[in-house]
Amino acid sequence: MNWNSLKGSQRGPWLCLFAAITIAGCSTKPQGTYVSREAVSELPAKHQEQLEEYMRRYFGTAAEPRFMIPDPEAEAPEDATGPEAVPLVERATRHELQFGLAVYTKQCAPCHGVTGDGNGDAAEYLDPKPRDYRQGTFKFTSTPRGEKPRDEDLRRIILRGAKGTSMPSFRWLPEDEMAAVIRHVKMLAQRGEFEESLIQESKIELTEEDDYDPKYVAEYATKIQDSWQEASGKVVRPVTNEPPYDQDSVALGQKAFLNSKLGCVKCHGPDGKGGRRPGVSAEDVPKDDWGQVAYAADLTSGMLHGGRRPLDIYRRIYSGINGTPMPGFATAFQEDPETMWHLVHFVTAVVEGYEVPEQAIKDYEQSLKETALESVSEAPAETPADEPQPEPATPEPASPPEPATESPSSESPKPEAPAAEPSNDSAEKPADSPDAEKPSTEDKPAEEKPTEDKPADDKPAEDSPAEDKPAEEKSAAESKSDGDSDAPADEPKSDEAKPAADTEPAESEAADAPNPDSPPADTPPAEESTTDSGESS
Repeated sequence: MNWNSLKGSQRGPWLCLFAAITIAGCSTKPQGTYVSREAVSELPAKHQEQLEEYMRRYFGTAAEPRFMIPDPEAEAPEDATGPEAVPLVERATRHELQFGLAVYTKQCAPCHGVTGDGNGDAAEYLDPKPRDYRQGTFKFTSTPRGEKPRDEDLRRIILRGAKGTSMPSFRWLPEDEMAAVIRHVKMLAQRGEFEESLIQESKIELTEEDDYDPKYVAEYATKIQDSWQEASGKVVRPVTNEPPYDQDSVALGQKAFLNSKLGCVKCHGPDGKGGRRPGVSAEDVPKDDWGQVAYAADLTSGMLHGGRRPLDIYRRIYSGINGTPMPGFATAFQEDPETMWHLVHFVTAVVEGYEVPEQAIKDYEQSLKETALESVSEAPAETPADEPQPEPATPEPASPPEPATESPSSESPKPEAPAAEPSNDSAEKPADSPDAEKPSTEDKPAEEKPTEDKPADDKPAEDSPAEDKPAEEKSAAESKSDGDSDAPADEPKSDEAKPAADTEPAESEAADAPNPDSPPADTPPAEESTTDSGESS
């Protein structure tokens, strides 16, 4: 940043910053003491005292820092109680800690504070605010989202700084001082996590009369330490090799960026200028884990806080940014991982001065309108979707209760018994009389057709005519039962089966039919929708 390029209104805060650093950062002696979280003052007095005692045993004081962890191989004295009941071992020697304290006090404390809470003397003049280490959360890491940073991540941010923020570069820092200050930052971060664990233990697990259990306290310290050590083996590496950085790749990245289903454009805007824009109020913007309004980055500013190497940008897209609303897109691009590289190239191009074409922005805005119209048009279609639900409720399965009409069929055997006597005399008459055959053949199908929809009712349909007409008609029916009665029974079934078989292919053909017709007019949306479905999965 060129001092001469700053306007008068922009120079004031920098003058205040330099003054604060000059006053607070000119000495290597510790300034002040460790500051406890406000939540500590809300705990019972007994817990406050015990918490402070554990904090001193594990991490010392601002002037005499310690970096201790439980020693699983050592045994505590039998009469030891409280914090002394668990033996500890040093993570760093007193000399190393004093050296790191001196470097930190001179180079870091003016902004980040003695406690590492981001409340140094110069903090009130800075935007964004200096990082608060106490949560153990660091934004720009090479590890997956939610994991601790590696030493290499801390070294990189100290060496290069964070462009667009007040975090400067310390390239000139000697290697021994670099290692010492990294150790001190890690100690402050773990101290803050340890304090928060004890606060939550008091609020959730303990009553006012309870004491902290030294074994549980030791477990907190061990768990925190393990999470930092394990980070060294967790590194985000690209899923695919980086393709050539060319216009085609940038164009594909732009397409992904403007895809509203992915969400990049919703926060960064179609032009990539981020969240600080007219019409966007701070109340509408989510906050980060430190309580600060988390505006989406302005990609056109030419400054990316976490670095602008392709690998840095890739990791931001893959894992997101810790402690912020910026999510990771590893799952979204699972089926097409190379698109992440295209998106990296698009972001790089915008940072280097590429402007999104106005036509592309108009097309995006038009797609939003079309999507809104589609959602409105689909709303009425949902109401009929509710109407079919009554059909199962009024099912023609309600007709199966008619099989309850089979209960009369249980009485039908009584008429059948007397019908056996006249059956011999009447058997010849229907044979000579066509009138007797007509009712048996014509009436039956007429009565069976309605029952075609209700297969369960076929039997009652056969029995009921037997009750109405004595054995004369029944014998005629029996004489036809070997041939004629089966034909009408089978024919309707075959008629029903055929439409069912013909209907399904017709539906499948109808479903496929629009596809060959639609591409000429709708090819671009079709490509986007297929890509979106893959990406969203």
